Amino acid sequence: AAANIDDTAWKDITKDFNGSVLTYGFADNADLKGKNAHLLSENGFVGVHFETEGIKNLSVDVDIPGKFNAYNALAAISAVSFFDEIEDQMIIDALKVAKVKGRVERVPVPYNYTLIIDYAHNALSMENVLETLRQYNPHRLITMFGAGGNRPKVRRYEMGETSGRLSDLSVVTEDNSRFEDVMDIIEDIKTGLAKTDGKYVVVPNRRDAIKYCMDNAEDGDIIVLAGKGHEDYQEIKGVKYHMDEREIIADIIPPFTPTICPVMNLALSLQRNTAVSAISSGIPSILSGVSSLSSCTVCSSKPFIISVIITPGQMQLTRTPDRPTSLARPLVSPIT
Repeated sequence: AAANIDDTAWKDITKDFNGSVLTYGFADNADLKGKNAHLLSENGFVGVHFETEGIKNLSVDVDIPGKFNAYNALAAISAVSFFDEIEDQMIIDALKVAKVKGRVERVPVPYNYTLIIDYAHNALSMENVLETLRQYNPHRLITMFGAGGNRPKVRRYEMGETSGRLSDLSVVTEDNSRFEDVMDIIEDIKTGLAKTDGKYVVVPNRRDAIKYCMDNAEDGDIIVLAGKGHEDYQEIKGVKYHMDEREIIADIIPPFTPTICPVMNLALSLQRNTAVSAISSGIPSILSGVSSLSSCTVCSSKPFIISVIITPGQMQLTRTPDRPTSLARPLVSPIT
């Protein structure tokens, strides 16, 4: 068995277990000790980095934001440590692309902002997600959300107030309106928003709302599409219509348009195809590098090395002597 040694109740929880207990956590006496945990944010990636010592010495990036996911990763490492055939590099690679569908799920886009799908559909879950993402100091935190029909109205007031308080912009839309008029639901949400100074716009159609968020995104923004999460339908008047937000995002990403520069054509084409492929398959691309000697009369009069670095959910083009920054994610802030 494995237990979180930082949880004061861990001994009570495991007292009836007859076998040995492997402990994990950030305490010095943990069998699997986490250390040097920091939030990471660059080019759409929001996650956490930490290292381990003890039963395993690893350096790990987790593609899910928040310190609690460092604990989740430590729990996963502890679990697989019972199996000899699991190699350390397999653990590192798996955690870098780990995700739970609809739970703070980052959707790769070929832009310098972060797009997240989350199931948060009440004030408490929305607050947890938005406060976690606030720690990454985004340029703007934009929250798109609605509220379910034929449900207590107080939820709508609370969600509106929470988003207005924690978001730089709220985009109010539909979310399983069921047998209610979506505009009536939105009016209730606006009642909560009115208690704050938060800015908001109303886009009743959810597809249009997603497009609005993407069309108006700026570098460094974090956009949260809240409410649907893993769901792939929209319920209206007793009918569940197919609607997967991942598919909508892939459709919104514009097709590749050739430029005057052949080198940039290569970069843009790879960038879009990588993002759309990752969205459609749900499997981020594995790290790879492609280098070739190129000469471009538009961008450079001299030959140079083009390196295309594809990491999970992002693509970066670099030219020598530039350093491929996509692999050097900067420290945002220490976890306390």
